[in-house]
Amino acid sequence: MTKRLSANETRRAISRFGIERSLLEAFGYADEMVRHRYAFHRHTKHQLLSPQAGVVMVETADALHVVSPGQAAWIPAGVRHATTVGDAPAYTLFFPAVKFPSPVESLRILPAGSLLRELLIAGTTAEKAPATVRHSLFTLLHHTCIEALKNPAQPALRRPQSANLGRAVDYLLQNLETATPALLARHAGASERTLRRHFQMELGVSPERYIQQARLTKAMQLLMNRQPFRTVVEVALEVGYSNHSAFSAAFRKFTGRSPVEFRAGEFPSFRTD
Repeated sequence: MTKRLSANETRRAISRFGIERSLLEAFGYADEMVRHRYAFHRHTKHQLLSPQAGVVMVETADALHVVSPGQAAWIPAGVRHATTVGDAPAYTLFFPAVKFPSPVESLRILPAGSLLRELLIAGTTAEKAPATVRHSLFTLLHHTCIEALKNPAQPALRRPQSANLGRAVDYLLQNLETATPALLARHAGASERTLRRHFQMELGVSPERYIQQARLTKAMQLLMNRQPFRTVVEVALEVGYSNHSAFSAAFRKFTGRSPVEFRAGEFPSFRTD
């Protein structure tokens, strides 16, 4: 079970890790606190985050992002976010904004190839290295991230800003197995026709497409969880697919890999078409 930290507990954890200890210091560590959720917070430094295994879920005001071991999240300084860590520790690095400018203002998911992966690991163990070595390492890390940020942004599960649509999406995320456009409309206090119009205007997709994206996003998380372990069929049923073949086909279209391949550790960019 995931432990949800309160705002005060999150602040204490951040203080314990020493994240804000020096505005001019870049550093990293492996966050050993597994199966927990940090409440919404922000940092004065840019953050680079990547799970050692499993997935990390990062929420912002307008989207939910899934970060796999083959990826990393670049979180610019000042961006409010909540982070849910799964069954394995996560690599976390921090870059002083005054020394390492960010070319983007919102959270972005980066591909974490072999070079970035090795640099991430090195960054979490460089605490006792000479200052010049640490500076060179984090400068290289920063340049590597800058290059990765030139790639198109990876789609995320967008969150609505309006209260009515927000209630519908909150209901959906708690009832993935049984949610339908009609039930979402009821919780939004609107007709199905009005709901469809609002989904298209605010989120750019139909309710059916959004439900599918939410189910597949949750499936990615469940597939990578170790405790409790679920078979692919169990995951499919839990997120609302009664047909295993239909689930596998939809998952492959969304991620570029079958559920079995995804669980085995191959993580390409996600698709929305």
